[in-house]
Amino acid sequence: MAARRREGNTVRMGVVFLGSIAGKHKYMLLEATDISFARKFGFRVLLDLDKNGNGARIYAYCFVPREDSSSAALIAQCGSEGFFHELLWRHTFGSLPPGHRVGHRNGITVDNRLANLELVKADGTDWKRALGKPSEGPETADRRRVDSDLYRAALARLPPFPEEFAEPRHFLAPLGSDGLPLSEDSQELFRECHYVACVKMESEMREFSRCSRCRKVRYCSGSCQTLDWEQGHRARCVEAVRAKIDNRPRGACLR
Repeated sequence: MAARRREGNTVRMGVVFLGSIAGKHKYMLLEATDISFARKFGFRVLLDLDKNGNGARIYAYCFVPREDSSSAALIAQCGSEGFFHELLWRHTFGSLPPGHRVGHRNGITVDNRLANLELVKADGTDWKRALGKPSEGPETADRRRVDSDLYRAALARLPPFPEEFAEPRHFLAPLGSDGLPLSEDSQELFRECHYVACVKMESEMREFSRCSRCRKVRYCSGSCQTLDWEQGHRARCVEAVRAKIDNRPRGACLR
């Protein structure tokens, strides 16, 4: 968990590593004032597949690591586990009105800054917002763009993240929307663009193109691939290709 600061018009934010899913490391963004609240939880990523075939989304799912006297008040207020954005809303504003849930203004479901959260009807309309389907006025569209740019700017400034990073013990296996841990095969049903600041998810399997060198990661566009190459994939890609060459049978051709 780390804080980011932008001088001038000061913006202080926290970045939380959630785990790995959909072919990449996932991070949550929150306001710096909520870092102390987030530290009370352990985290795992949850992959939500839309029943209407609109693809998948990724959420920050949190839980109280130890249920004892020290965590009793927290559990009484927010519950012992759930979506972090909903627990944060209840912690800040109280219980949710009937028939409503907490949505994300910019459609980025791991951007859990309070300024990006809003109440929406619990009828799936936030799926449409995330997909950019509803008609909206220019002011709303501009607000969504600014909020999205803020998330991407924060993630783009992260230092290269080592692939061999050992996840802390309180990070658990990714969950599916049915609440069960996902198998490794299930985690690969949909890939998210590998560039850390991009949140575009495949709407169908193998929609995105793979890196032609290492064949391990996928990108939604050439521009994201270029940015990720500059941010650190260059070294990991060369290492992956070298390992593939070293491990091939003698006399075999590299494909």
